[in-house]
Parts: sequence; C-alpha cells; structure tokens
Amino acid sequence: MTPLPRLFINGRFLTQPLTGIQRFAYELTQRLPSAVVVSPGAPSAEYPPVPGQRIEIAESLLPHHLWEQVVLPSRVPKDALLWCPGGSGPLRGSRREFLTIHDLSVFDFPDGFSASYLAAYRTLYALLPRRVHRILTVSRFSRDRIIEMLRVPEDRVGIVPNAPAAQFRPLDRDVVDVILARLGVTGPYVLSLGAISARKNFRRLLEAWERIAPKWPDHRLVVVGRSDLAFSNDDSLRALPKRATWLKQVSDEQLVALYNGADVMAYPSLYEGFGLPVIEAMACGTAVLTSNTSALPEVAGDAAQLVDPRSVDAIAEGVDAVLADAGLRAELQERGLARAATFTWVGAAQTLLTQLHA
Repeated sequence: MTPLPRLFINGRFLTQPLTGIQRFAYELTQRLPSAVVVSPGAPSAEYPPVPGQRIEIAESLLPHHLWEQVVLPSRVPKDALLWCPGGSGPLRGSRREFLTIHDLSVFDFPDGFSASYLAAYRTLYALLPRRVHRILTVSRFSRDRIIEMLRVPEDRVGIVPNAPAAQFRPLDRDVVDVILARLGVTGPYVLSLGAISARKNFRRLLEAWERIAPKWPDHRLVVVGRSDLAFSNDDSLRALPKRATWLKQVSDEQLVALYNGADVMAYPSLYEGFGLPVIEAMACGTAVLTSNTSALPEVAGDAAQLVDPRSVDAIAEGVDAVLADAGLRAELQERGLARAATFTWVGAAQTLLTQLHA
C-alpha cells in the first residue's frame, strides 16, 4: 500500500460544545496520532489532551465559520490530505479534502435551524461536493440521502460509523447510586437525552409521559440536554410535567451512570443521521426505545423497541410496554450489549484510514 500523504484534520470541533458530532471527531482524531490538528483556538476543557498529538493553534479574529474558509486552507499544504469531520470545510486549499457530512437535516428537517444557518449550510452543500475528493458519512441512511439530494456519485461516498466510547459500559449498582444521588436522581426512572431541538421530539415524549405517569407513580422522567446550542429551538422543557427532571448538562461520568440506572432510555427522535445515544445506552446494558425512522432502525437493529415518533400513543405504549415487561427489558438489554459491541472506534478509525486511501 502506497504511504499516505501527510494528514491534517480540521480541528474547529475542539472549540465547540462536546455533543454527538464533536465526540465522533474527537474519538477518531485520538486514533490518528500522526495527524496534525489545526484549531482556531485552544481546545475546550471538555476535550482531554491526547498524549503526543500535535495541535496547531491558528488564532484569528474571524468567526470560526469564516476561519474555516480563510485561515485553515493557509495552514494545510495543497498536496496534503485534509479531513473535515464536523460537517463543513473550506472551499479552497487541499486537493485531497475529505468531508464528513453526518446528515442532511438542513434539507430534511429545516425547522430545527435559523434562516442564516440554513442558508450557510445549504450553500456549502451545493458547492463542497464538487471540490472535495470524497464525502464520508455515518450510516447507509445518510449515504443514500447524500447521493440523492447532493447528486454525488455512489463511488464518492463512504461510511465511517459512530461507536460508543470506552467509558460507556455496565457499572456496579453501588457506584451508579452514589453518582445519581449527587445529581438528585433517586428511585426508578426513564431517561431521555439530546440537544434541546425540535427534531429530538421532547414535546411528544413529555405528552406520552403524562399519559402513562399515573400508572408508574414511583418512576420519573429524566431528560438530559443542552439548551445553549445554535439549534436549541425547543421550549417544551420550560414547563415540565410532574415527576420530570431536566438536567441541562452532565459530565461523561454522570451520563454513564444515568444510562446504567435507567429502566429504559427513550429516544424517539424525528430525524438522525446515526443516533449515538442509542448505542451508548446499549453499551451500558440499558433497554432502549427509539424511532422507526431515519437511521435509527439501521443503528438499533433488533436490539431496541421501535415506535413511530410522530405518534404520542405509540411512544406512550412503547415506554409502558418496556417498563411493564421484565422479560422484554432483559431481552433488550442482552441484545443491546451485543449490538453495541459491533461498533468500535478502533474499527471506525481503520475504516476511515481505508477511505482516506481510496
């Protein structure tokens, strides 16, 4: 195999809040130790340093989306490989630019974004596919949408999937209880999580919870989700029903404990390019309920309770069924652990390297 040219990584993600796309970028970047990561600023404290990793700080007074177009190309030799893991990249520079587009929500679910955000990304996605060497994405669902919507030839779109990080694993119950007590979470609960945006479907989940909560008087609904992101446009959590808790931000240690302690993780999202929380929860041995739309059935396989996310009745009945049936819950837990084990960051990194060499 011919040696690869020098690899550079668009490190804009290091200055952003650590959510699904950023976790994807960080986990894979860790496994590319010889790459040079170019960032517009010092990495946020959410990203632990990787020993031996070379990070070049290219500071600028420009907003980061303009930094990506103006400053980043000047730091990457034209004959080098440039991988942009966060869904956007420069329109000039490296002749071998690889762009990861996680989904096409700016076309498929525009309600979740501002007009300026939609205009910027729709413009990028009209222009970038013409110049990048190859587009990468995270699921067959997203690959098919990219081929259809952006009119990219099939042989120029590859798949590099997500995976659960190593910390997402079953924990001893005593450890879980200590962490949950610090969060003020006591007793049995249903967990849900995701950035507070319309496509995460919290409004219908809350309605579903209100319907079944009287049947489960000892349980509560715990929602974990950031509301400080550009697409945080859902105000349904401002007035929570009884026995519902919103944790706006938690550490990875706390999130792992929350997954472990939940009777079921409900993730009835309307649209996902992958749906990382599904396999994170499965890796922790938690029963999962998720949607039968977009990439979620592909990711969940036969290891989750699938429901129609646009039906409050379906969500309510699905959550109720998992809570009521210990045998079903145990089966989902067992299948989930096996399913999550098929997704690894080591395997994803190997796939990425293969794609970069294509």
